[in-house]
Amino acid sequence: MLGFADNLTAWGYILSILAAILCVIYGLINWNKGTETEEDYRRTVEWEREEIEVEEKLP
Repeated sequence: MLGFADNLTAWGYILSILAAILCVIYGLINWNKGTETEEDYRRTVEWEREEIEVEEKLP
């Protein structure tokens, strides 16, 4: 098969190329999808405020 000594070697190449193609397709589908919502942003800001308050109370 394609000059390879073993079929498993050919399968390794084929599956590697297929995995790369699937990764590109997945990346194009999910391009610029925002994962952080407004609620996530508010939680992050609140957590940072609490962290600052705790750090100020430390000796």
